[in-house]
Amino acid sequence: MIDLTEELYAYALADVVASGFMTSIGNRFYDTEAPQGAAYPYVVYLIITDIKDWQFVERFEDVSIQFSIFSTVSSSREAKVIYKKLVALFDEQYLNIAGMVQFLWMWRNITTLMREDHTTPTGTVGVWNLSVDFDVFYEV
Repeated sequence: MIDLTEELYAYALADVVASGFMTSIGNRFYDTEAPQGAAYPYVVYLIITDIKDWQFVERFEDVSIQFSIFSTVSSSREAKVIYKKLVALFDEQYLNIAGMVQFLWMWRNITTLMREDHTTPTGTVGVWNLSVDFDVFYEV
């Protein structure tokens, strides 16, 4: 699992020009949780489930990963623009991650948009949280 999360980060970092995803969030792309006081906007990604599968001689992993986009802009537009870039980067993509797996395929599953309050050093701010789950399937 750790290889997968590290490789997804590296893939996003290497694809800055094509999708503009990392640029849109100022490279604030965090594994599991954002650091205290992180500037907005940012994205947190974490593994929700990891299910092993076996078919005769082939071994697979079926992983659910959630990406959560956080934005303090008053409308949800910024979060939606970042979401569009995230989808362009990962949705229905065959990712060629060198040395990691035989194949890796990602597709978007569930998307949720909500408004919530975050406590910051300067007080409470309203934050858009646009979360999207991706299914990731790869051969071990």
